Amino acid sequence: MRVYDTYRFLDKDPEIDRMRTAWQDSGMKLTTIARIANMASATPNSWFGGKTKRPQNASICAFMGALGYERRWIRSDRMRSIIKKKLARKPKPNGHGS
Repeated sequence: MRVYDTYRFLDKDPEIDRMRTAWQDSGMKLTTIARIANMASATPNSWFGGKTKRPQNASICAFMGALGYERRWIRSDRMRSIIKKKLARKPKPNGHGS
């Protein structure tokens, strides 16, 4: 599994935890959310209790959209700090950065 400095997780993608929290806060049944999202109910079951570690972006957006959420990208100071550190590093001899 590829590890990114700017996006870290140990066992499963942190989006799974965010989706689980949103689902639990909604009080809706998983089967209802899956129906609204037009996905098989096995899909979220695999995220929350199965082997899926990296859900597809389209599935994440469909599931969260069925709960009334919309994705937004927000710049953060933490990420800016990581970017600055990466830019300050000298490239490795093979021509690739870190």
